[in-house]
Amino acid sequence: MADDTVLDKPHAVALLQKLSTDDKFRADYMANPRGALLAVGVPANTVSSFPDKAMAPMKTLADKSVFAAALAQVQADLADVCACLKPPQIRFNFGS
Repeated sequence: MADDTVLDKPHAVALLQKLSTDDKFRADYMANPRGALLAVGVPANTVSSFPDKAMAPMKTLADKSVFAAALAQVQADLADVCACLKPPQIRFNFGS
């Protein structure tokens, strides 16, 4: 199912690093999420499997610090990143 598409950890880390530090990338991501995902190396078949609703241009984006915190959690294996309706979303692995 298209809304079950998950970014693998290396691509999730690359995306979160850019979203937490790079103003130009953040602007590109807001304007064209598909293009921005391709720019960080997410395979085209993965990008094309995301629902169109999730890949629509955005008017706002969370602060860089939010993405930095998510990045730290993903790097520490405290969270998985998946892209569903509002990429990225964080899924915590409590008790696993």
